[in-house]
Amino acid sequence: MMICVSISESVYSFSKRVQGFHELVARMVCEDYGVEGLLNSVLENLIYEFRFFKYKPPQTKVGEVGLVAHTDGNFITIIHQHEVEGLQIKTKDDQWIDVKPNPSSFVVVAGDVLQVWSNDRVRSCEHRVMMKEDKVRYSVGLFIVAQGVIHAPEELVDDEHPLKYKPLDIAEYTRFTIEEGAARQGSRLQAFYGI
Repeated sequence: MMICVSISESVYSFSKRVQGFHELVARMVCEDYGVEGLLNSVLENLIYEFRFFKYKPPQTKVGEVGLVAHTDGNFITIIHQHEVEGLQIKTKDDQWIDVKPNPSSFVVVAGDVLQVWSNDRVRSCEHRVMMKEDKVRYSVGLFIVAQGVIHAPEELVDDEHPLKYKPLDIAEYTRFTIEEGAARQGSRLQAFYGI
């Protein structure tokens, strides 16, 4: 017996599983900071955007930028890479490290909105794609996007962790990041919403 599954059914099934993984990550973050009671309020204001990415092989022998260095303006991104390397993460020491593709692994990338919500306890992750191999590179990403206005909950603000950001209006911040582009990548969050 042959079973046919449409591509849309496969994508939907995969994205629902990754969404479940995100909910696990969100639960872990809330538990780690002692705010388990806020989990539902975090999850109810999120939408999920599933995207496919295809990067062409480099046109020269040296590595080419497939995607410029940036932080994501969303809550969290979950990435699954295919076989071809390219994703790099910037460390605290300003070093770029390769994230090796693994068919059974996902990469969880904290975004700017999580940085605001966590009051800088979780920092958004600068990353890029460098095309080093003479092959097409594929990846998929689930972008977890907040809606409305996000602010650090009072439980995450204290003498050790004073409030770092004004409430962040998602629509306004999205417009700001599009207008600014990558020009002020490292400082845009602080420049626009910092206290």
